[in-house]
Amino acid sequence: RRRSRGPDKRRKSWSKGITSRERKDLLRADRLASLIGRPLNTTLDFHPNHLDTYPTEDMDAFLRGFRTRLSTYLRRRKIGCHWVWTRENYEGERREHLHMVLHLPPRGRANLKADLEVCIRRLYPGGPDLVRIGERTNVFNPQTRRWEDGLRYRMKQLQGDAVGPPGPTRLNRETRSRYDGAPVAPVYGKRCGVSDSLSPKEEQTWRAARREHFASTARTGIGMVAAQEGVRTPEPLN
Repeated sequence: RRRSRGPDKRRKSWSKGITSRERKDLLRADRLASLIGRPLNTTLDFHPNHLDTYPTEDMDAFLRGFRTRLSTYLRRRKIGCHWVWTRENYEGERREHLHMVLHLPPRGRANLKADLEVCIRRLYPGGPDLVRIGERTNVFNPQTRRWEDGLRYRMKQLQGDAVGPPGPTRLNRETRSRYDGAPVAPVYGKRCGVSDSLSPKEEQTWRAARREHFASTARTGIGMVAAQEGVRTPEPLN
């Protein structure tokens, strides 16, 4: 049994939006997930304001606990945890919520999504809009009048330097809610993150193992060719 780590003692601050560095890390993790055969194909949106009992602890700690429970669910089903997540907030009471884009195996995904939602609602009783789990698809943004990838749309609360250079890869930056015009508000603690399985350290380990595999394959191929060239064809008997 894993021992409790105790209270969170990290130094926290207010985050006004996803930074340029965080933006690059989210997109890097998304690419890595595809490379290792765990594409981020499922979206999960969690809105604590629809809980029957709103949490009294700070939202950073509460949502971290939610992700821990989600990781336990996935590990027990031998799926593994591969995801990225972002927090969004607007001015007003209880507007903060969580977006996740994660990997679920294609086989039986519909049943798995339904089972996951039932599990979340059992742990977190609330209204019908508490949690939404769906396919990662393009989302139409009425502000830009463009279709945006499901992950990039969930990264819309950016700082000014994080939108990227002009061009097709430039991200849309949201400053107000498209529903009621409420300004974007900061969040206390981490604004976004990736699972440990998609961290830069894990990517370095994966790439090193991949290079070693290719090098070993090349050495084996060279050895086989050398061995074949070293065998002389016997001369026919007179």
